[in-house]
Amino acid sequence: MRVGKEGRRGLLTARQASVGGIVTFLFALYLSKCAMIFFLSRITKTPRQLRLFLACNVLTAVIGVASILLVTLGCPTESGYYWAMFENSRSCPSQVS
Repeated sequence: MRVGKEGRRGLLTARQASVGGIVTFLFALYLSKCAMIFFLSRITKTPRQLRLFLACNVLTAVIGVASILLVTLGCPTESGYYWAMFENSRSCPSQVS
């Protein structure tokens, strides 16, 4: 099946929207985790726990940034579309179909 020029443009737009949605989801997920840890640090008074919450917040932020980078950089896809899991199974083994 051949895809015309308009179809390719539509698929490219869908791919970009898919990656954008995943990045937005990950950003919101890790931002909410950091907000919860910050809330816990606001209700505690022990300096030792404050240091622990700060370390946890930094670790959560680093993992969040790494997750977003892994999604955006990813691995090269055979089909050219991030969401085509079955078609990319040979070129990007981390994508399970």
